[in-house]
Amino acid sequence: MKLAIIGLPQSGKSTIFRALTGARGEAGLEVFTKTEPHLSTVTVYDERVDFLTHLVKPKKTTYAKVEYLLPAEIASEGAKSESGQWSEIRTCDALSHVVRNFKGLSGTEPNPEQDFWAMEEEMI
Repeated sequence: MKLAIIGLPQSGKSTIFRALTGARGEAGLEVFTKTEPHLSTVTVYDERVDFLTHLVKPKKTTYAKVEYLLPAEIASEGAKSESGQWSEIRTCDALSHVVRNFKGLSGTEPNPEQDFWAMEEEMI
């Protein structure tokens, strides 16, 4: 399964991507470039698969894998064209829409509903 993590800039997409994939960087530093997409594959270990493997004893055991795509920022300078970014997102099986619900670094209050609809309009 391939899942894209989408949302407006500064909504927390990179944080979610790091949490889901186990990617770690130095605290407070942006280790991801915003002009290039990032893809990471995570193996989903499941004790039910282990139980069946023990029971059936197959030659090979294959666990499910999830690919997480963190697309380039839509509005970032130097990024691919918007159509190129959306074509990458279209290849995904699912979307995870991240909406900011915390004060921004500049102290701006969040407006999750407005941010949600702004991203929805971008997708149309």
